[in-house]
Amino acid sequence: KVSGAGIFVAVAAILVVVALLIGAIGVVNDRGWFARTKNVVKVEGANGEVFEVDGAMMTYFFTTQFNNIYQTYYQMLSSYASGSDVNSMVYQYMGIADPNKSLKDQNMKGAEGADPITAFDYYMNLTEQYVTRMLTYCQFASKAGLALTDEDKEEINHTIEELKKSFESEKAMYDQYAALGLSISYPYKNFNEYLAGNYGAGVNERDVRNCLELVTLAAKFEEKLTDEKKQGILGDKANTAVEEYVKENPAAFLMADYYSY
Repeated sequence: KVSGAGIFVAVAAILVVVALLIGAIGVVNDRGWFARTKNVVKVEGANGEVFEVDGAMMTYFFTTQFNNIYQTYYQMLSSYASGSDVNSMVYQYMGIADPNKSLKDQNMKGAEGADPITAFDYYMNLTEQYVTRMLTYCQFASKAGLALTDEDKEEINHTIEELKKSFESEKAMYDQYAALGLSISYPYKNFNEYLAGNYGAGVNERDVRNCLELVTLAAKFEEKLTDEKKQGILGDKANTAVEEYVKENPAAFLMADYYSY
């Protein structure tokens, strides 16, 4: 027989344990553990190597793709929209009605009769296309005998070191604010938190390094492919290679100069 006080203590203990579990799960999730265990896409190279992107890496690619698109529109619009709210115009062009609202909770304006799609799904589709193309190039690079050189790895290290310098510089600036008595605290305690704040929850240094390695290897094959195309064009007296290249890359030739326009 259990007294009323005993039942109360038992229930309180259970609630404490549940709260601790929820808190622990939240911490693990914030650090990207769950995302990292989820494989998004994986391909095998010619020599048995595996090129894969997990959930945390996908978050990095999504954020970088989104930011690249934003910067492209910003540069385009700021060239003639000085003095106005360029940010608002950029988000308008990107189909985002409210930048303070989750991309998953707002739909893009699509063509008449088309099914609505959230802003998140739209930009995630673009990211998926990029990642698929990148991994395909990595696979082709393996078949062509291409691999990351020591110079490539050193360049990746340099990129990460520059990110660390940015983190340390920002942290030092906030420390100076604190020394002056200003109640402004830096939101990131360490470098991984800084990366998560800039590239998405759960993204850490290892994720960024893995992503940069894939991007670098894909770029090596793309460069090789471009060089082969150039050689084919230069050695083709009948210009058939030129015509083929133009057909494969219409966006490089059929364009409008919006600055002049």
